[in-house]
Amino acid sequence: MTGSTSGAPQKKAQPLARFEIAMLGARGVGKTSMLAAIYHTFDRVVTDGVLQLVPGRETAYMLQEKIHSLKSLSANPNMYIPPEAAGVEGTATHNEYMFDIFFTRTREKVELVFHDYPGGWLQSQIEDVENILEASRVIFLPIDAPAVMKLQGAEDRNQSEVIGGIVKRLLVKDPRRRLFVLVPLRSERWLTRDVAASDQLESKVKATFQSVLQAAKGANNVAVSIMPVQTLGNVEFSYYERDQPRFRRIEKLEFSPRDCEQPVRIGLGFLYTYLHEVIANRVEKLEKGIDKRGNF
Repeated sequence: MTGSTSGAPQKKAQPLARFEIAMLGARGVGKTSMLAAIYHTFDRVVTDGVLQLVPGRETAYMLQEKIHSLKSLSANPNMYIPPEAAGVEGTATHNEYMFDIFFTRTREKVELVFHDYPGGWLQSQIEDVENILEASRVIFLPIDAPAVMKLQGAEDRNQSEVIGGIVKRLLVKDPRRRLFVLVPLRSERWLTRDVAASDQLESKVKATFQSVLQAAKGANNVAVSIMPVQTLGNVEFSYYERDQPRFRRIEKLEFSPRDCEQPVRIGLGFLYTYLHEVIANRVEKLEKGIDKRGNF
């Protein structure tokens, strides 16, 4: 007879910590498409063998479905394609995408949760948005890059002033250390040209989201980074027609999101530093307890 002879169920390992990453963006800027593209490039996030990222079953199913949609849209045979080809349909409810981060040597794990919700909540359910943000140490701000670069009224399209107010209230109410990552999406046109085009994109993002940057600058323990990504890799913005973006398929290129792992890398670096502090605090408390009582 092989295997365990005990009828007792094995106790599930408890995570070292649970980290929340929230999306904060207006309706239609590409939050859900960004999450799908991140998932598609997850194997590029960790390449040193120290960590292993494993999606939950439901998370893997939901995001794989969205990747399939992105691939189908980016394979549109027409040279010029409609706005909906630049991303998947937005989410209709609050979704949590669950991942386990395993330390390969010890098999200890950290739970990582991405929060996605309808962009319309910035007007209709702002309290729910703020509750999600309060629980999150890392916050991604997906940004409609074509609107920032070419559209009059880019602030309205990206709801940057509304988001700035949300960030300011959050940092006043809950001044814990946080990382904000501004992520211009659909950035292919400006990332594949030259350094000047990339610099111009960054400058425009800073101008459009000045209220967010000012709120972060006025707070302690807050870091901000700008990480533009190529959401599809083979589709780039072409022009606006009656305030509707038109996109051009780049010939001879297939669906190939680029740089999507970078926001996750910087987010994990921030959380890894915080995890060390959490563990150090636990050890310190444990040592104090031993000093006082002489035992555990």
